[in-house]
Amino acid sequence: MRRKRHAFTLIEVLLALALGLVLMAAVLGFFGDLIRHRTLINERLDQERAAQALIDNLSRELTCAIVGIDRVGPGLVGDEQGISVLARSVAIERAAVGQSRLSDLTQLQFQFDARSKKLLGNRRLIEPASSTNSDDLNLITSKLGWVRFRYLDEGRWRSRYDSAAKQRLPAAVEVAIWYVVPEAMKEINGNSSDGFMEDPLVEESNPDRRRIISIPDAMISLAGEDDFDE
Repeated sequence: MRRKRHAFTLIEVLLALALGLVLMAAVLGFFGDLIRHRTLINERLDQERAAQALIDNLSRELTCAIVGIDRVGPGLVGDEQGISVLARSVAIERAAVGQSRLSDLTQLQFQFDARSKKLLGNRRLIEPASSTNSDDLNLITSKLGWVRFRYLDEGRWRSRYDSAAKQRLPAAVEVAIWYVVPEAMKEINGNSSDGFMEDPLVEESNPDRRRIISIPDAMISLAGEDDFDE
C-alpha cells in the first residue's frame, strides 16, 4: 500500500516566500549601506584633498605676495568667499609635454560658489605673458560645505580686503572650511564701510579645517598669532 505524498499548503508557501523576501531585503540593505558608506568616505577624502590643496597653495603664494602692480592690479584682493593673490616668485609650470615655462609673477585665485558648494581654484602665469590659456593650472574643482576667508588688518578681522587701496598687505589671512553646511549659517551682507565683521559661526559652529597664514611682508606684525591648522 503506497503512502500519499503531502504537498505544501498555501500557508506554508506564503510563509516561505515571506521569509525569502525578508532575507533578500536584509541582504540588499546591507549592500546598500556598504555602498552609501563607501560613497561618503570617498566624498570626505575628496574634501580633505581639496582643503589641503587650498591651504598649501595659498600658504605658498602668500609667502611671496606683493602689494600690487599698476598694470596688473592689487596684490591681494578678496572677500569672504574668494581671494586673489599676486606673487613674485620663480615657478616652473609644465605647459605641454616636453616643455616648461619660467615665470616671475603668478596670480592665484580661489572662489567658493555658495549655491553649488563648489570650490574653484587656478594659478595663472602673468610674466612672461602667454597668448593662450595653456599655462593656466587648474588646482581645485571640488564640493565643500562652506569656505570662508578673512583678513587681519590693524588687529581686526575683516570680511574683505584690497591691498592696493590699503597700500599694504594684511597681517594674516584666515581660511575656514566646513565639509557640510553649518546649521548656524547666517547670511552676512557685508555692508559695513570698513569690512569689519562679527562672525556668528565662530561661537556656534567650529570649522572642520582652519588655518591662519601670516604674511611675512606685511607691515603689521602678528601679536601672539601663529600659523596653525585644526
